[in-house]
Amino acid sequence: STVVNVNTQLDSSDESKKLFKISLSELVPSGAKAEKIIVKLNTSDSISYGGGISVTSNADNWLDLTASSVNSGKYVFDVSSIQDEIEYGTGIFQFGCWWSNSPITIESVTCEYSLDNQGNSTTTPSTTTAIKTTTSTTTSSQGATVPNVTATKYGDVNDDKSVDVADVVAINMYLLNSTTNSLSDVSLANSDCAKNGVIDSSDSVLIMNYVAMIINYSQLGK
Repeated sequence: STVVNVNTQLDSSDESKKLFKISLSELVPSGAKAEKIIVKLNTSDSISYGGGISVTSNADNWLDLTASSVNSGKYVFDVSSIQDEIEYGTGIFQFGCWWSNSPITIESVTCEYSLDNQGNSTTTPSTTTAIKTTTSTTTSSQGATVPNVTATKYGDVNDDKSVDVADVVAINMYLLNSTTNSLSDVSLANSDCAKNGVIDSSDSVLIMNYVAMIINYSQLGK
């Protein structure tokens, strides 16, 4: 396995600090295939998060990931079923924090892998240290225009008649990549909580603040 010590802070209240990205070439040696990617956080608090990885099997060259297990701050992403689809050469792995009570720190990222020609898991871990920066994705949908339809409930991004953490995840996934995480016209109208005619980070912050009980519902769509 490969362990990369990153010590990078993510802050869900700051659009520029929500995402952490690392090159797959740093995690997976040449000739090996990824089995699991483990993100170690310095918190055991519940957070709203999302993962993603570069692949060669679809038009977007991207696949969203959900951790197969979460325990003691370790978020384990099992990628063994897609290991042949991963873009190892130039691809990235990404971890995003969409909502948390306070900033969190990613201590390390570990990749467990198997040798391509033998299928045997490596037994001697290697450890490297890297300083990573958080950046906004190039496929961001910041500034997407709101369609000319009537909102049914501001903040209800997933159109399930309620406003909760799931809506925070939905709007941030849309802002991350609108092609992969498309929303209906009604959902887009519901997302425009800042009432400025576009979907951007200001809408995400408003929904997060409502879910965190910092603001009242009356301030959504005002």
